[in-house]
Amino acid sequence: MNWKMKKLGMMAAAAMMMASNMVLAQTFTLKSNELGGQFTNKQYLNGMGYTGENQSPQLYWENAPEGTKSFAVTMYDLDAPTGSGFWHWVVFNIPADVHELKSGAGDTAKDLMPAGAIQSNTDMGVPGYAGAAPTEGAPHRYLITVYAVDKMLDLDAKATPAYVCFNLHFSTLAKASLVAYGQKEQPRKPSLTPIAQNNDYVWNGAVISPKGRLFASMPCWLGPTPGVVEIMKDGSYRPFPGGEWNQWQRDKNPLRSFVDVNSIFIDKNNHLWVNDAAAPDFGKAIAGAVKVVEIDLNTDSVVRTIVFDPDIVGTDTRLAHIRIWKDYAILAESKAGSFIIINLKDNSYRRILTGNKAFMLCQPGEVPVIEGRKMQHPDGRDMYINNDLVELDEEGTLYFMCLFGSRMFKIKAADLTNPQLTEEEIIKKIAVAYDFGGSWVAGVCRDDKGNFYFTDAENNGVRKMDKEGNFTTLVSHADIV
Repeated sequence: MNWKMKKLGMMAAAAMMMASNMVLAQTFTLKSNELGGQFTNKQYLNGMGYTGENQSPQLYWENAPEGTKSFAVTMYDLDAPTGSGFWHWVVFNIPADVHELKSGAGDTAKDLMPAGAIQSNTDMGVPGYAGAAPTEGAPHRYLITVYAVDKMLDLDAKATPAYVCFNLHFSTLAKASLVAYGQKEQPRKPSLTPIAQNNDYVWNGAVISPKGRLFASMPCWLGPTPGVVEIMKDGSYRPFPGGEWNQWQRDKNPLRSFVDVNSIFIDKNNHLWVNDAAAPDFGKAIAGAVKVVEIDLNTDSVVRTIVFDPDIVGTDTRLAHIRIWKDYAILAESKAGSFIIINLKDNSYRRILTGNKAFMLCQPGEVPVIEGRKMQHPDGRDMYINNDLVELDEEGTLYFMCLFGSRMFKIKAADLTNPQLTEEEIIKKIAVAYDFGGSWVAGVCRDDKGNFYFTDAENNGVRKMDKEGNFTTLVSHADIV
């Protein structure tokens, strides 16, 4: 072999060694199976005007350098308007044999972080993942970094982000990052989408079943109506449940027909409850016709009809709204101001708190001004609608109030339905839940997160109240009457 061939052989061997080393020295890399460059609602904060899920993203890393004894992970908002960014997440002392953090691992209340890893304080002042909450304007860049560290850091969860990063500066063998973007959505102008309409009857309520069926109630304010209708997906409607129930006329027997349906409600068993005030034309109730009808929506059949004794629930009543708690139906009555408590085991019932001035009756001046006009009777008297609106939470607290009342009251449903308690004992257990400072509430419902939703009669709108009592107007529109 001459010297030229020998030299070529040495060069080839050197090239092979360099290529081999390049393969072995692969780049330390951070990746995510969740993030696609843009945060989703999952990674946003639940707070500060955001309703995100506050879950840290799934992360994994590859090709850590030799000598790595632990890992650290941080998330930093480069564009936070603080002059120094904002640290949303700081984790260190992740064991060297761990190469992934699961989605939601930043929740300190869950056991998803690898054993030994420490989540320290963020710029929120507490440990754990703090979701993205960008301010209005241009998108914010969120820098997520994994550090390969040559030791375990001698720090605890009280360490500030700056102090953790100071220690990482002197102990990091390599680091890898990715950037996710977050942007505050601009408020969208509320819009109303008509689902159904008619020019023949007044609708005074609507409910949706667990299976998505939509029903509306039609009172007899201006003459006989079908009482209850199911609204179909094409916007048409059909009398429900059909037959004579929806065919009442003034000369017919009112016991098997809806006379004047004031409200409807669907319980968790997919049963529709119909409150028939039986008081056409805003007049007195028809004696012996006031009733509650229960319809099983799984079979569309009437399974219970409770016709009230006119000596107990007579012509001076107007059935309002109903809620179901365990084996009881709690029914508000708004003319005299009372509650009707029905034991659903045997259909027995009792009427309580009738005319109680502190809680059942509207206070002087609780009359709304709607579209510039004070709500009054034709003869000029102020119109007061006593105990009317009810709602029930998961803990069994009943909320109730007059229609357009300025205060909402609360009592445990177990106390209100307890036949062993006297009315005086029940009254002592009632408390003021909220003071609205005005007479505008015309309807109420509640979601499973504890938020209340109120129809705002004076501003043609719908308002949301969170658990802290803060109000947000969801929509205000002339078509909401």
